[in-house]
Order: sequence, then structure tokens, then C-alpha cells
Amino acid sequence: MEDMHWPLTLLSRAINYKNLTHAAANIGISQPQLSRVIGKLEEEFSVVLLDRESKRKSSWTIEAQKLGSLYTNHSKNLQKSIEGLLKDNYPKEIAVGILEGLIEISSEICHKLLNETDLEKISLNVYDLSELQDKFSKGELDIVLTSSISGSKKQTRLVNLGYQTLDYSAHENAELHIMSPYEEATLKSKPKDVKTLVSNSLATRKFWLGNYRGLGQMPSEITDKKASDSVPVYLIGHEQINVKLWQKVQSLSVTH
Repeated sequence: MEDMHWPLTLLSRAINYKNLTHAAANIGISQPQLSRVIGKLEEEFSVVLLDRESKRKSSWTIEAQKLGSLYTNHSKNLQKSIEGLLKDNYPKEIAVGILEGLIEISSEICHKLLNETDLEKISLNVYDLSELQDKFSKGELDIVLTSSISGSKKQTRLVNLGYQTLDYSAHENAELHIMSPYEEATLKSKPKDVKTLVSNSLATRKFWLGNYRGLGQMPSEITDKKASDSVPVYLIGHEQINVKLWQKVQSLSVTH
């Protein structure tokens, strides 16, 4: 028997629509191509899946409904078995990426993970927003704490930890701007005759603003209240993260 997984997957999706035409329009495949796939299944299993004698457009036979449903049920059971296997294969180490304004909350979560799970090592590193998103999309980070969700794909493993604002220093000095590399890169226009200190260290920028003053932004503490100028703080797990580990991360993030 040839590999029938893809044709059976198409059939299991197609039977949810009343006929071949509607199925093709909704599952992202042309009608001629879907017809050939169904014909291949009929030849392989010696069964009629389409009622081509119908006065209306070709409709599904009872055998098609049974075969599609059977494959769907077995697929669900297989998925459950795989998830169970993954739960048993608990990872020994993970990589966590964060924005620098989220050091405190991420450290608290990582501390609990090391104390309450079988994890032996956590790599916790700070990145600017663009680098954080790039590494996460490439699968180089298992968990990220960020203020932005990139891409069109909906994140299924996501927790909203609260909200944060970027507050300007109370000691403004227009002659000196303090900013991060990301802020500098996204700055639309730079005033003339203004000196700038750029540092990727939040602690350094905070020291400068507190001791030498200047104009700069510092992230506030995370709160449950949403303000007009606040941004959400997300904890996001990669789609390939261990299921059992993610469940633990979720439980700890709720009680942080």
C-alpha cells in the first residue's frame, strides 16, 4: 500500500463539506486535484467515495464519511500518544530570551523552574526587540518575555503577565539623551546639537539618568492595570516546547 496519509487527511477534511466543489473551495486545493486524490483512494481501497450519479454536484457516499471519520479518530489518538511521549521526555535545559525591562519577573519565573522541575540549566539572556523576535522565530529560544507579538501566525502558547509603561526620567536635560540601541535604531529624527549616550545595559542607563540626568525612558513595574500609554507584557512559549514544561511555566506565571 502506498503512503495514504496525505490523501486521507484531505478526505477527512473534505467530508465536512456537502460536496466536492465546496470542499475544494475551503481546504485550499483545486477541484481537479482533489478529484484525483479521491480517485486514488477509491482505487487503493476498492470503494466508492463520491456519488457521481447525483443530480447535483458530486456528493460524498456513506463509505467516504466512515473512512474520513475513522482516519480523524486515529489521528487524534496518535496525537495524544505523541503528546504523552513528549511529556515523559522532560528537557534538561532551555533558552529564555527577554527584553531588558523584564529582568525581575523573568528571573523569578526561572528561579522557580530550577527549584520545582527537573531542569538542570536555563540560559537567560537579554536582547533588543528585533533580535528577540528573530531568535524566537528561528527556534533558538524556548520561551520569551516581550511586549510585542510579531508575524501573522497566532501564538497558541501565550500568557499576558500584565502591563508596563515607559516613563521619562524626571530630571530632563535636553542636552543629553540616554537610549538603548533599539531606541536609537527606531528613532525617526534626532535633534541637532544634542549629545547621546547609547547603551544596551538598562542598569547603565538608569545610573546615568539618576546621577548625571538627561532625557531617557525607563520601564515601569508590571501591573494588572491597563493605561492609555501602557504596553502588554507577554510570556510566549515556542510551539515545540515540551508540553509538561509549558504547563508548569503557565502555573508559575500566574503566581509570579
